[in-house]
Amino acid sequence: MAGAHAGERIEGLTICCSSAWLGQEQVELDRAAAAREHGTNELVSPTIERWFTPYFREWHAETAAYSAMIASTDDEAYALCSELIGRVDLRADLPAITAPTLVVAGADDPATPPEHGAAIVDGIDANARLEVLPHAAHLANVEQAEAFTALLGLSQIS
Repeated sequence: MAGAHAGERIEGLTICCSSAWLGQEQVELDRAAAAREHGTNELVSPTIERWFTPYFREWHAETAAYSAMIASTDDEAYALCSELIGRVDLRADLPAITAPTLVVAGADDPATPPEHGAAIVDGIDANARLEVLPHAAHLANVEQAEAFTALLGLSQIS
């Protein structure tokens, strides 16, 4: 994690819909096994359900592109990533982050709920703040692009 191990190179950090530790290794091992046994195409629906709120899935056609991306992901690569995600624990690294850090969470994110963002902020301490975007799941930067961009202090690119 660059923020903890190369802090002198980081002026500011944004962490979006993430976790320092998921605490659900078996869930990730099960996903890895499913990818290997059935392929990533079988994981499209449950992944899209975690990534986007029901409203967004119903009213925004761009979720089809994310579905296609998941379905076309190499099965073994997906499995290996799932195994890694299940094991990773970065909590001990958080206090080493000294750059001002914005942690963004989606209010409706079942994958990394706002409590995970709060735990990151607590681990970093004084230089971090949490912003929770309403009506957003795991890809809050997609569902609430305008609000996310505003948090970054950037102008919307059209």
